[in-house]
Amino acid sequence: MDLKTAAPWISRPAGGTPARVDLPAGGGCAHARAGIRRGVAKILFIPFSVGGGLLAGVVAGKVFEQIWGLIDQEEPPQAEHRDISWGKLMVAAALQGAIFRMAKEATDHSSRQGFAQLTGSWPGQKEPDAE
Repeated sequence: MDLKTAAPWISRPAGGTPARVDLPAGGGCAHARAGIRRGVAKILFIPFSVGGGLLAGVVAGKVFEQIWGLIDQEEPPQAEHRDISWGKLMVAAALQGAIFRMAKEATDHSSRQGFAQLTGSWPGQKEPDAE
């Protein structure tokens, strides 16, 4: 499948990179109503996903530092430190993991919503699998 078939709203000069993206007057992509094919959506979503993951990591790190500062005046313990309390290490790890997971899920879902608004295609499952 070539670019013109996958994304006909993008005009490409012969042998060059895309020159422009033609958006309808109401906003969104020309294919927003019809959506794009699932395989193409997965590939096009990769940059959204990577960007969201990087953003989640930065935000989670800053939030963890702020919350840990309320818990303890010392820096958070890490496994490489010799003289640390196991309890404090486990609390720090659990808190950091919970914050990172929350930030990751929030940015991932927001990225998917933005991608769906832009392309008209949801990059993933519509709902969880039934158990």
